[in-house]
Amino acid sequence: MNTSRSFSEQEAASAVEAAALDWFFRRRDGSLDAAGEAEFQAWLRAAPEHAREYEQFTLAWGELDALPEAARSAAVKPRPAAARGIAWLPRAALASCALLLLCWTVYRYLPVEHHILQADAGAQSLTLSDGTRIDAGPRTRLSVRYTLARRDVVLEHGEAFFDIGADRRRFTLHSTASRVRDIGTEFNVVALEDYLRVSVKSGAVLLTPDARQAHMEWQLAPGDSATIMRDGRQVGRTEIAHNTPAEVGAWQQDLLILQADTLAYAAAYLSHYRGAPVRVVHPGAAALRLSGTVDLRQPDAFLAALPTLLPQTVVTPQPDGSVFIALRH
Repeated sequence: MNTSRSFSEQEAASAVEAAALDWFFRRRDGSLDAAGEAEFQAWLRAAPEHAREYEQFTLAWGELDALPEAARSAAVKPRPAAARGIAWLPRAALASCALLLLCWTVYRYLPVEHHILQADAGAQSLTLSDGTRIDAGPRTRLSVRYTLARRDVVLEHGEAFFDIGADRRRFTLHSTASRVRDIGTEFNVVALEDYLRVSVKSGAVLLTPDARQAHMEWQLAPGDSATIMRDGRQVGRTEIAHNTPAEVGAWQQDLLILQADTLAYAAAYLSHYRGAPVRVVHPGAAALRLSGTVDLRQPDAFLAALPTLLPQTVVTPQPDGSVFIALRH
């Protein structure tokens, strides 16, 4: 079932992280009484991201254990009472905060795994340290950046199938202004110049068509497919369809399965696989819809047969290898 819901993903300077940091230090210095602890527990239960961010601060502080004893002592060990004076506590607190923020920065932002996958003429596969497997189709480029806190992939263009490994870190895929968050799943993403399509084979994903409007998010279940129309970084409307989960990632069998898709989308997809443009030169033709299966090893055979499937169309090959599709007069 497709559902649209509100969801605010907080970044490093978010209100959630600020609250988590405040709670962390208040609990660490023992300043919470019973009522304060009850208030903290209520805050922790209020939303999953509260517990997640608090846990990450706890893990970041745990990085102190990896520092040499002398370094830890210099930062947090009290001075003798006669020597420290009234200025000790602010300096110690400042040192502790600075060390925590350093650990937090390393924890959240320092890459621990980085890859660039460039699939040109043929498909390529990449298996990551967490067990995630990425199968990239021809003419696909993506980059992977893992830190201790999160897993991010940027799909610049092309098509890829993702089988996400289990890990406490969130997995997020980015493509121009859109964002896909995994919830333990297998899914396929097509990134074309004018379209982004996300299809789920198993599990679920949270799709944010425009990250600048993070409160608008779609949860996609197995068989769900979301197609986002876009123009550069400008995001247009989103269409949701439901297909058979087994058909997700059909490109791995050299197939394109069309399910009442527009001719404009089919042309954009075939342009990617042909390596030469298929242009729909009439708006009326672009809006036509068709269903069927295309052998991606022979896209030109499909284009030659298109007037049989859609009698109102005319297909005209061009000397440069491109193909024009127009309406029959």
